[in-house]
Formats: sequence, structure tokens, C-alpha cells
Amino acid sequence: MTPTPTFKQYFKRKYPTKFQVYNKLYEYNEGDVDWINLTDTFLDGFADWLKDIICSNSARNYFSILNTLLDTAHKAGYSFQSTNYRDLLKAKSDKVAKTWLTEKDLKLIEEYVPQND
Repeated sequence: MTPTPTFKQYFKRKYPTKFQVYNKLYEYNEGDVDWINLTDTFLDGFADWLKDIICSNSARNYFSILNTLLDTAHKAGYSFQSTNYRDLLKAKSDKVAKTWLTEKDLKLIEEYVPQND
């Protein structure tokens, strides 16, 4: 029988390129996060903390990754206490101001000569 992977191992296996999300969980918890830590209280606190330190759109991306991971883990039979993680791991999207440089702006940047050495 194969031993159950830790939450960290499971996360790394499922999302090796998104490990920065686990690192935020680690930072919030001030140490490794395992299945036993995944309670509604913990995830609610994490969501509030994360929304205070990164923009809302980034938080939405982090929450999407966590929700998908927890859905997959739950379907695969992994046990954790949170039953409301989908409701807790949510953030509203911010309106993004999009700004473009014109050809004139790009030309000015290209021709700019600094005044200081």
C-alpha cells in the first residue's frame, strides 16, 4: 500500500508550476501545511490575509488553483476538514485600467538621453 502523500507533495505533483500558491499557504501558516490544517477557519483566515497582501485579481487566480486542487483531492478520497472551501476561497475581480504607449511615446523613450551620468 502506498503511503498518503502530504498536502505539500500532492500540491507539487498536481501543480508543479504553481507552487507559489503553496508558498503563500506556508507563509500564512508559518510552516508546512498538511491535510489536517485545511479547516474552514484556516482557509477563511488565509483568504482574508491573502486579499490584504495581493491584488484581488491575483487572489482570484490563487483561489481558483486551490479550489480545483481541493476538488480533485476530495474526489480522489483525500480527507480534510473544510467543507466550505469553495465559498471561502473567493475574491471579487478588480477593474483593470489598460494603458498603451503610442508610436510617438515609444519614439520618445527610444531617443531619450539621461541627463545624469
